[in-house]
Amino acid sequence: MKYSSKIKIREPLDFITKSGRNIMSNRLTIVIVTFNSDDVISDCLKSLNGAPNILVVDNGSSDRTKNIVDRFKSVTLINVNDNLGYGAAANLGFSKVK
Repeated sequence: MKYSSKIKIREPLDFITKSGRNIMSNRLTIVIVTFNSDDVISDCLKSLNGAPNILVVDNGSSDRTKNIVDRFKSVTLINVNDNLGYGAAANLGFSKVK
């Protein structure tokens, strides 16, 4: 696969286009649905460096997922007591987007 030399790929993602414009604005919200994902949620949230609006719907996790998400002050956590299933949890998250 050939990549254009004008595009710089960086880790973690910084959401900067090749023209230098930040594509993350207040118009974009990232909704993450999670369930018992304490082993990966921290890396997931760290990889979204620069994203201004991140909403995590915790689908009734019984592990440390909620505690880990709470450490990210810029992330909004919606805690659901029971596992609603992916679709219902995603819809709940989208309904909270302003």
